[in-house]
Amino acid sequence: MRKGEKTVVFENGTSYSGKPGTLNYVITDFSSHNSRIEDKEKKNYASYASFVPTLGLLNGNHHYTVELHWRLASVISTLLTPILALMIAMRLRGDKWYLSLIIGLSVFFMYQNCLGIVRSLLKSNDVHIIFGLWPVHLMFFLCLLVLYKHLQRGYIFKLGKLSV
Repeated sequence: MRKGEKTVVFENGTSYSGKPGTLNYVITDFSSHNSRIEDKEKKNYASYASFVPTLGLLNGNHHYTVELHWRLASVISTLLTPILALMIAMRLRGDKWYLSLIIGLSVFFMYQNCLGIVRSLLKSNDVHIIFGLWPVHLMFFLCLLVLYKHLQRGYIFKLGKLSV
């Protein structure tokens, strides 16, 4: 053994090797057995897009661009989903609070799933990188606009108060 080398010592044991019932099946009883633990190669994490700083993604390859779109998607969805929650809560007031919660969570999960699907399609080059995740954000934003127009028809805004 070399100095600094990692080893493990087994004492008073039995070793089994091979497939039971075949000629190469060996059972060995031992009082002490040393085994060297091999070090794994250290990986270069700089080649993984998820480990690259955001500014480093700007001048990168296809995988870096997909990662940049994904990081922007979390910021955009963080801005858009509270607006959706507010609009749903304004539309379904009173005793139906649980319904607005279920609808809001369902729409949020659909939005996140669509982002994940398009991200997978981008990674596998099934969708061109020019489009990115923007169609999903646009579709969600259009749903917000439709809900907003629907709210405007249902309520009259007067001095910050809602009245039916």
